[in-house]
Amino acid sequence: CVRDALHDVAATTQSNHAYSFVQVPPPTAPMAPAVTTSEQLNAKVLLDASQGVQAPFGSQPPDIVQAIQAGTFTGPALNNLTLSSWATPTLVRYMQLLRQVMPKTCKHLYVTSSQDEMLDKGLRCLRLKRPQAHVVIGFTHQYVGHTTAAARSLSEPVGDPHRFRWFTHWPHLPNPAVYGVEPSYQALQDTLKQHPHQQILGIVVELMGEKSGYTMPAPFLQHLAQVRERTGIPLIFVETASALGRMGETLFASDSCSVQPNMVLWYAGAQLGHVFVDHEHFASQPLMLISTWDGDEVSMLRTQHHLLAAQKVLQQGTANWFEQQMQSWELPKGVQRHGRGLWQVFDFGNQQQACVALQQAADAGILLSEGLPGRLVMAPPLNASRSQLQQTLEKLQQCWQ
Repeated sequence: CVRDALHDVAATTQSNHAYSFVQVPPPTAPMAPAVTTSEQLNAKVLLDASQGVQAPFGSQPPDIVQAIQAGTFTGPALNNLTLSSWATPTLVRYMQLLRQVMPKTCKHLYVTSSQDEMLDKGLRCLRLKRPQAHVVIGFTHQYVGHTTAAARSLSEPVGDPHRFRWFTHWPHLPNPAVYGVEPSYQALQDTLKQHPHQQILGIVVELMGEKSGYTMPAPFLQHLAQVRERTGIPLIFVETASALGRMGETLFASDSCSVQPNMVLWYAGAQLGHVFVDHEHFASQPLMLISTWDGDEVSMLRTQHHLLAAQKVLQQGTANWFEQQMQSWELPKGVQRHGRGLWQVFDFGNQQQACVALQQAADAGILLSEGLPGRLVMAPPLNASRSQLQQTLEKLQQCWQ
């Protein structure tokens, strides 16, 4: 949509500068699309549930399409401004919206340009308050990125863990959703005996696994709260999969938890990550954690539309309704289901079966994405209708049997 809109703008603008590098074809020879047109794609696809992070409302949300046609995105797209460069009306409006919806105990904010940078900036923020700390505690089956050293070191290793992880001394504790609350808590206790409390930056917890679907048990969160009260170690909740009301209770899942975090990390897709932090751990000195990019205006305008639309979907109760449908849905033999609401993960047990199921779903017009090895992620667009979701489950049941 952005490409087409910019093409229309460029096609009606004549440049007299000799150093213009972009050659715009005449209106009689429109730019050929690099991919299948939306009309052709929609004719083949019943539901694209493969872009839960990058396109939470599908590839062409009506409100964003209308905004593009009205020219709302033209200025931000052409200016390519970042928060570290200028404060525009779009950026100010987005910050005003965030003040109303941000996690209730984390009322300060840093923004980043990517998922990995989001984690890095969050850890650097904590380092300013805990200067002796150099260890971060994570859990198995989690995913927080795969590019920077910190993100690789806290994500589930793929292939050779010694090549993938950089900070090999950062412990991956047994995920309580897999190994049980008490064994995981005992492993945490043993880890705390090995490291002085002041050496630990924080404990990173994915409330719902982006690639695993595992949800963190409430009793284990209570154990974490006790550890924090005793040691002062901050709790960091990752909400990339659980935000926008996908779990069906609140816009940010952390707001419905009995245990509140010191920091919330939310990657909203595109070039925008959020680091929400409480007052105790906020670095208040201006420009202390500024980056080269810090998110761009287009991504903020896009996410502003997503946040407003997500609140409407939350009121409709679609996520809770879909979770009820999934609980009564007959799974294929040998397949396990994880996740909640509008973020579901199917565990087929091995990669080969998952690849076959992925192709079968695609042949039926349902696009899924790959999670951890042997798993498929189904994250439907938040604006999908109940009839569309019901039809999707019926199709999946037919093709997977």
